[in-house]
Amino acid sequence: GITSTAGTLFAVFSPDSDAIYGIVSINGAGDGFWRYSDSAGYMAVFRATRLGTTPVNQPFSGWHYHTVQSAASTYLIRRNSTADLATTVDWGVSSDILVGMENTVNELAGDIAEVILYDRGLSDAEITTIEVYLRAKWGFA
Repeated sequence: GITSTAGTLFAVFSPDSDAIYGIVSINGAGDGFWRYSDSAGYMAVFRATRLGTTPVNQPFSGWHYHTVQSAASTYLIRRNSTADLATTVDWGVSSDILVGMENTVNELAGDIAEVILYDRGLSDAEITTIEVYLRAKWGFA
């Protein structure tokens, strides 16, 4: 499990439907990185409480990569290398890491190509380097 007070997650995935889905959960409250039927993300990776209806318009088809980071005083979500959300930190994790679902429910109908998890915050340059790597490896434009 993660024992630090900062973390960074990269996930490459492709949902196959507009159903509710989870990608990764590392939060004891059971909320992780997921999309609800209203198309909004209810993100809680590295958070004690989830962000309600944020960010909006989470994907329901095609390949995507997301970056989620909680470090210092900023909680950041990037979608396909574009900033999607920045807000205050509300640190919280558990020793359980679930991939492909959220809290043993809301399984992803689709594919997960890669998940990279760091137990620290990364610099902007490190994030860019990993996003460039993911774009090249998985064929993103």
